This record gives sequence, C-alpha cells and structure tokens, in this order.
Amino acid sequence: MHDHEDSLAPPNYTMTRRRSQQLNEDMSSDEGDSPHVANPGKRNGRKTHEAPQPTQAEKDAVDATNHKELKEKYKKRMSSRDYKYFDTYSEEDRRRILIEAKLSLQHANVDKIKIKTTGMEFLGIVSHELRTPLNGLIGVIDLMQADEMSDDQRLYCKTLEQSCTHLLSVVSRMQDLAALQYDGAALRNNIPFDIVATITGVAESMQHMSCHTGRGTQVALDLDPDLPLSVNGDVTKIQQVISNLVGIATTSSSAKYASLKATFDPKNDKEAKIHIEIKGKKTQTPTALLEGFDLEFSFEDLFQPLTFNNMSQSIVICREFLVQIGSKLEMNIEDDETLVFCFALDVTYDRKAVARDYEGELEGARETVKILVAEDNKVSRLIAKTMLSKLGFTDVDDAENGKEAVDAFAKKNYDVILMDCDMPVMTGYEACEHIRTVIKNDTVKIVALTANSTNDAKCRCIKSGMNDWFCKPITLKTLKEMLYKWLPHA
Repeated sequence: MHDHEDSLAPPNYTMTRRRSQQLNEDMSSDEGDSPHVANPGKRNGRKTHEAPQPTQAEKDAVDATNHKELKEKYKKRMSSRDYKYFDTYSEEDRRRILIEAKLSLQHANVDKIKIKTTGMEFLGIVSHELRTPLNGLIGVIDLMQADEMSDDQRLYCKTLEQSCTHLLSVVSRMQDLAALQYDGAALRNNIPFDIVATITGVAESMQHMSCHTGRGTQVALDLDPDLPLSVNGDVTKIQQVISNLVGIATTSSSAKYASLKATFDPKNDKEAKIHIEIKGKKTQTPTALLEGFDLEFSFEDLFQPLTFNNMSQSIVICREFLVQIGSKLEMNIEDDETLVFCFALDVTYDRKAVARDYEGELEGARETVKILVAEDNKVSRLIAKTMLSKLGFTDVDDAENGKEAVDAFAKKNYDVILMDCDMPVMTGYEACEHIRTVIKNDTVKIVALTANSTNDAKCRCIKSGMNDWFCKPITLKTLKEMLYKWLPHA
C-alpha cells in the first residue's frame, strides 16, 4: 500500500510494510530489478511470526490456484514492492499478502463512509422523529385496507403505502449510518428477542420493495423448527443485517426471489450458534461492486431505492455490524449465478422457550381484556385505539402522559398497557418503574411504543420493567401478534 493509504489499513496490514522494510534492508543500494534473497521461500530467511494466523475460510478464499488473478485484483491495496516481487515469495506469504489486501479494502470502505457521514448523529435524531408521523400514515393506510374499498381507492391506498415504505427505508438507512459512527463493542446490548419473529417480519416487509417493477418480491423461508422463542443478542444490528441482505438478494435477482435458511446449532443448554444463509437467484450484480471495489459514497444514494452503488454501501455496513457483534459475513456467487450470503450468530437462549405454538384463540372473550393506551401523540393514540377495536378489544382507555397512565392504573387493573416511552410530565420508562416498584404490580403486561429503534432504547425498556416493545410504525398484524404473545390463550 502507498504511504498516503496507511491510515485506511487494518491493524495487521502493517505486516506487508514490515516485510517491505525487511526487503529494503537486504537490497543493494542500486535497487535492481530482482531482490537479493537468500531463500525466496522464506523471504530473506525471515519468518513472519507477527501476523495473526488466517482462518480456514480466508485461506480458501485465496487458494493457490488463483493467486495470479487475485494479485491483479488487489493491486491497489498492496505495497508497490510486494506487488513487484510477489511471485518470488513463498505460497504462505503470498496468501497472507492477499488476505491483508482484502482486509485493507474492507476497512477502507468503512472509513470512506464514516468520513463522509460525520453529521449522521443529527440525521439519526431526525430519522427517529420521522417514525412518529410515519406511524400515523402507515397506521391509517393499514386501517383503510381492512375496510371495503373500490378498486380505485385500493390503488390509491397501495400507492400511499409504497411511498411510506420507501420513506421508512430511508429512515432506516439514516439510522444505519448513524450507528456506524460508534464503536459497536462499547454500545453492544444483548437483550432477549424472538429470532423467528424478526426473520418473518423482514420477509413480509420485502413484499413492498418492488414499487418500480410492479412485481412483488418473494422470500422463501426455511427455519429450523428447534429455533428458540427467545434468544439474547443485539437485535437492532441483527435485524438490520438480515433486512439489508435480503433486500440486496431480492433486488439483484432478475426473478425478484430470495431464500433465507436459519439453522439452530446448540453448544449446550444455554449457548448456541444460529447459522443464516441468504440466497438470491440469477443475480445481475457484478462481483466487484458487491465486494466494494471503487465504492463511492453519495448522500443522493441514501434517498434512492437500492442501486448497484448503495448495494455495495449496504454490504459494507452489514459487514461492519457483524464484526461489531463478533460475527463475519461470507459472500459468494455460485456457478449458476446464485448470490449467497452466510454468517453465524453466537447467542444465549432460554431452553424453556424453545416450544412454539401459535394455534388456538385467546383465552376468554376479547371484550373482557382491559387495555390502556398511553401515548402523547393524538394521532398515534387514535390509531392504536381504532386498531384494537378492529381486533375486537372494546375495553380500551387512553392516557396522554406517564402520570395519567399511573393514575389510571391505580384505579383500574389493566391486563395490558401500550406505553409510549417519550411523554411529557412522566416518561413511559418512569411510569413503568412506578408501576413495578411503587404500586408493586408485576403481572400487567407493559409493551413499549417507541420511535427509537436503537438497542440502547430497547435495553432501557427491559431494564425499566417492560415486557416487550414496538418500534413504530405498528400495523394490525403486528399488534395482533404482540397481544397474542402476551395474553393467555387456549
């Protein structure tokens, strides 16, 4: 690598320059065309102990049979001397140089995006605030679609839904870039979540991603029946990685088709690996773009549907998120043009929660279930109450802030509270803590309604005593599933 590129190199990339310095020491002053090497197989007789040993996957990726091709591919990420004398080095050293060059490219792409998005903290706040009005728009659209409409009205409604879905994807991308600015290890919060619900939610959201083609995308799921109901992990990053990679697989596929396979691999009764494999058939995306060669970041791409360039950006972000949670993204294009993404998640899980049964009805009549909606936004409050009415829940009250919610609960023993987190007078977090510690009620199910999709916010919900959380916007389907999850059922 050239001197001006050193700041972009990963820590172990300095090995290539160290080797070059070693060669310089043994070179004659005239620097002829070939180095004076006592033992070319050992690069001047020196063994390179300092560099970390590559993984088997990394060794396979730079197999000896394609060293010549990879040398040209990673030319810009190698020092001029390593490139010049590459063929004189041992096979082990050639492999290590190629691995370092590949890592250098990956780190350079992350730095390239970070440097140009230093103001993303502000955009992260903006994107958080956009989720509340989006909740109103998407909620109203969902309610309208549940009623009888003419064909024209349904077309108008579908157009609104597609526009809102696109805006929501922009909001999610802004939050991705904002999260990229921080050290993931320092901010990592492992909290319990439903991995199956996360995956199926992503698959369903992909049905709205083909606005410009007019063809619905298809995502086939192959989920291990032993997947636990509750695992502990960084749900925000995991959800965004799966969502981005499924989006890339379906968008790059000429058939708009992708498959997702999740396999459960328990180590013991508490720890396990979940292997995720995402495939897109007949990809039309060049390999160089998928790997991030000549990646250029533009804010214009942020506000556009997936293109070749922001596909590359999304892969860079996914790779970095996985590194932050201790995983690694593997990517390949098979001979039949199938694009394949693979990664493994190290999680802890609750053995008691492995069994899953979504059959049956709620125990007792829905009219007898007492629900409180605590939400300071009038539109969001109205939509939540209307959705509950559509689902058959009639005993529903509302509160405009946390203090009103606490007072209402003191007078009436609710079964469920849908609690907005950021409210005036008393926040949802404070209201929940009051109910749990002062009123001393731990039986009511409190579900957060929040526009903050960060893991910090979700972790704070759990610590305050909430049972679960909704990240706005909510729909009839997600609301029904959440209530079914927490209410007794036969």
